[in-house]
Amino acid sequence: MKALLASRSFAHFAVDLACGFVALGVFVPGAATQAEAALGVLLYNLLAFATQPLLGALCDRFPRRPWAALGCLTVAAGALLGCLSLGWAAVVLCGLGNALFHPGGGRDALLASPGTLKEGGVFVSTGAVGVALGMFWGTAFPQAWFAGAMAALLGLCALLCWKTPLPSPREETRIPAASSLPFWWVVGLALASVALRAFVGGAVPMPWKTGLWALAAAAAAFLGKAAGGFLADRTSPRFAGVGALLLSLPLLCLGWAHPLPGLLGLLFFNITMPVTLGTVADKLPNAPGLAFGLTAQFLIVGTLPLYGVSLGQGQALVLVAAGILVSAACVALSSRGRKGKQP
Repeated sequence: MKALLASRSFAHFAVDLACGFVALGVFVPGAATQAEAALGVLLYNLLAFATQPLLGALCDRFPRRPWAALGCLTVAAGALLGCLSLGWAAVVLCGLGNALFHPGGGRDALLASPGTLKEGGVFVSTGAVGVALGMFWGTAFPQAWFAGAMAALLGLCALLCWKTPLPSPREETRIPAASSLPFWWVVGLALASVALRAFVGGAVPMPWKTGLWALAAAAAAFLGKAAGGFLADRTSPRFAGVGALLLSLPLLCLGWAHPLPGLLGLLFFNITMPVTLGTVADKLPNAPGLAFGLTAQFLIVGTLPLYGVSLGQGQALVLVAAGILVSAACVALSSRGRKGKQP
């Protein structure tokens, strides 16, 4: 199981690294106008996130296919097209490959779990570093031929994913993370928490988050997501998720202008991610690919209200505080405590 989780987690890093580089290092510099560049990035985000539930359901329908490896190869093809400066085709293939890899690899990580949340947190965490490093690399060194090197790396990741399938067929996830509320209440509240956190992450003003500080912010998100599953396993999903969000509130709302409290706030803020993923997966035990895809889709749902909207600093901070509090309430109601529902 460790080899499987390691291969999927490293592949997640490589997939997001290549996608971030192709979008900002290849497509944006090659776009004819700023409007075309913005449209291409929006198209990539919609393909990469909005289509994940559909592709996740496809992974569940045909569980024996090497979906994670196919996602790596699709992104590799997109990177090769980016190397040839075929920007629009590269964006489309990278978006679709990303959308295929995430529920495919995430499904494997969830099925490999013996009933704990740490596997989901570890798998998702590496993507934060990958996309930030890809965007940084693409902005600082936008040479298209770098995309060819990333395609080769993704080919290696595809081989690793193909060589480390699930050791025994399992048809359902077994992660006791949800509360005893009815199905639609739990799933709806968990997904609402995901959307609210995505909105807060885009709305909180962080003027310092540029250059190397942006990489530091990605490292804080990585640590939070990776640690969140371990903390939830040691305490309870409700305690870890709600407590982390409440700790992040003063750090993000009062310390937003300074790197150190902002980084600590981002770390706490991201601890909740494996909790909401495990909660939805608990309620969809026979469809882990769909469960993963839904949580990813609601990330783009939460950020859509921010497109074309300019918030003042005061407005943003009020919305950030309200978003964190409502998100914490959603986690409290949808996830179980130490003495909550057990399978």
